[in-house]
Amino acid sequence: MHEIIEVGARSRLLDLATNGLENNTRRAYSRHLNSFFSWAQTGGLAFDRAAVQAYKQHLMDQDYAPSTINQALTAVRRLAEEATYLGVDPIIMSGITGVKNVKAGGRRMGHWLSKDQVKHLFSLTERETLKGHQERVILALLVGCALRREEAAKITFEQIQKREDVFLIVDLVGKRNKTRSVPLSPWVAKIIWNWQAAADIYSGLLLRAINKADRLSGRINTKGGGKTSGGLSPKAIYKTIMRLGELAGIQGLGPHSLRRTWARRAYKQDYPLDQIQAILGHQSIRTTELYIGLKGLDLESPVYVTY
Repeated sequence: MHEIIEVGARSRLLDLATNGLENNTRRAYSRHLNSFFSWAQTGGLAFDRAAVQAYKQHLMDQDYAPSTINQALTAVRRLAEEATYLGVDPIIMSGITGVKNVKAGGRRMGHWLSKDQVKHLFSLTERETLKGHQERVILALLVGCALRREEAAKITFEQIQKREDVFLIVDLVGKRNKTRSVPLSPWVAKIIWNWQAAADIYSGLLLRAINKADRLSGRINTKGGGKTSGGLSPKAIYKTIMRLGELAGIQGLGPHSLRRTWARRAYKQDYPLDQIQAILGHQSIRTTELYIGLKGLDLESPVYVTY
């Protein structure tokens, strides 16, 4: 391995290579780079094009998905770009940045849950506890409103408003800071109101951290000596869905599987394609392959998905 990475600059390079990235991407890149460091060090390899090509083949031999391999390669290329600013030979680093991604063979389908599977997930939540109430809200937001977990974690009660006899989550900020509004199906709204009454909260963040005593945690002390708002993190939402999926016997279930389920069910229920795209917040037609334009939210025919 090149000396600059072996003798102490690794942490600095990691910081440079992941600087400015969204939190989830930053964690993923750090994980990929640490895995690359460990693998290369075990084999006594230098940090050069040959090592990166060999690592690429190693990941392919391990049967990782093309998207995972390409994310790892992107992280390594980003590292090489930053290394040149710390005095590493730019010719060697240019060889690394020239390593190409693998081609995806076909398309991964992902999960689409059946109506019975969705109902089973809800049945696995505890009926009377705050934790159970909130787990049902999480499920409802993801499978009933097609939210991303990062979006769900940021929703406040103030964003839930009634417009033209339709309850909405307004000013929802998604990827690329794109703002949209999402209708609340009556059954989703009912779950939220039940949670609100049980937790006795009427303002601020909708989802909250709950302690082992089944009480709201309020403002939580952080390791850095500060305090958080007591909100539920996207990671906690992810763990909730994973745990419920395991209990239900649905392997690999994640938050995005519920979002896909909403989209597929809305499509089967003959909702307008442009309305579905508006609610998902997708920009590219290639991302969804179901939609034919973006026209915004039509309050005269809000999209309610039932189960």
